[in-house]
Amino acid sequence: MYVVAGEVWSCLQFDPSSVCLASSSQGEQMTEMDLATVRHVHNRQIDELLYRRARQFQIFTGTVVILLAMVGALVSAPDKALSHPAWPIVGTLFVLVLVGFSIRWQTAHQRDTAGHARVIVDILDRMGAFGEGPYLDKWKEWGTTTPSRRRIVMTALVGVLTLATIWLKYLSEGTV
Repeated sequence: MYVVAGEVWSCLQFDPSSVCLASSSQGEQMTEMDLATVRHVHNRQIDELLYRRARQFQIFTGTVVILLAMVGALVSAPDKALSHPAWPIVGTLFVLVLVGFSIRWQTAHQRDTAGHARVIVDILDRMGAFGEGPYLDKWKEWGTTTPSRRRIVMTALVGVLTLATIWLKYLSEGTV
């Protein structure tokens, strides 16, 4: 809870979906301390937003590396090396759990990132930064639009590639 120029700002660090709310105050000017507080809240939200983006990228790259390593191991495995009838089922379950967990985790980080973006937009809007300043009015929609799903789609596609490789390897060995 922050008090800025007589306004009560409630920006909860653990709940980015609750946008900063302020009670109206009339005709008061922000003091230097109030501005410093707002800048601090703004910078913390930016830091959290960047952390969430980096974490989503780490989740994506970790999952894709594991799946591509599986594909490489399957392609380079000698014939009949993986002929046990249970291995494609176990491999399929592993890939489905890994991809499902990764997509769910990435989606959660995207949702949190959007929440932090909405808080940042609210702070900038209350400071009068939109319009003619460095931020155009189009940035007011930041955090409310649908985020890019490229990494999630790529995770799913690499998962499908891995599943296809598992089953093609198993079927090509003639053990059906």
